[in-house]
Amino acid sequence: MPKIFIVVPAYNEEEGLPRVLEEIHGVLSAKGYEYLFIVVNDGSRDRTREVAEEYAEKFPVEIINHDPNLGVGAVFRNGLTRASELARPDDALLTTEGDNTCDPAIFTKMIAHIEDGCDAVAATRYEKGGRIDGFPPMRRLYSWTINTMLRVMYPIRGISDYSIFMRAYRADLIRRSIAYYGKDWIESPGFVSNAEILIKSRVFKPRCASVPMYYRYQVKSGGSKLKVGKTIAGYFQFFRRLSRTRRKYAGTPLPEAARTAP
Repeated sequence: MPKIFIVVPAYNEEEGLPRVLEEIHGVLSAKGYEYLFIVVNDGSRDRTREVAEEYAEKFPVEIINHDPNLGVGAVFRNGLTRASELARPDDALLTTEGDNTCDPAIFTKMIAHIEDGCDAVAATRYEKGGRIDGFPPMRRLYSWTINTMLRVMYPIRGISDYSIFMRAYRADLIRRSIAYYGKDWIESPGFVSNAEILIKSRVFKPRCASVPMYYRYQVKSGGSKLKVGKTIAGYFQFFRRLSRTRRKYAGTPLPEAARTAP
């Protein structure tokens, strides 16, 4: 069985973080998986750090503290880099929300796809079986529009939801991406970085899959940290940067996989 590394972004999540850790622990331990939480405390001003430290006394938890807040891009870069350093090539690296809006019950299905040979698995709200509760109508329209645009511009077979945080990666895919792009692996500072990880991995022709999920936005405590206008601007900045990055790395040999492709 692969070992599971769960990167948990946490910015002022003292209320949501306990439920996230406890629910994921329940799901993974019931299946007998060995796992490690990597909680990235991104400059929280509440008790997020203390809560993570309390849970580290009873669950396998490693904490990365940012001070000050560095943004979602740095959270993914530092969290996934650390996980890939600790993992074996075929281990699974998971990402999730820190606010308990994503139901972790589907993690076992996502991990099963990794065990079956997939390189990346995304939860999806936009396929049969997906469900969204409590999501403001304008936010739902914005999310659907962005994801539709990304599917058209950067198609990845098997992926329909580019912006949801809930993902599973084969550790070797992340290692190869880091080795290939170096400091340019994640350039977006905000929420766009989540789509950037997937889109830049296309160079490796990854085998991907999606798993329908229940997005329970109504349990979220406090307001959303995503600023729609800023994030839209971030996508257009990413489109321009990606064109430059493609030219920069054109002809660069791809690092070899540390496994035999299925």
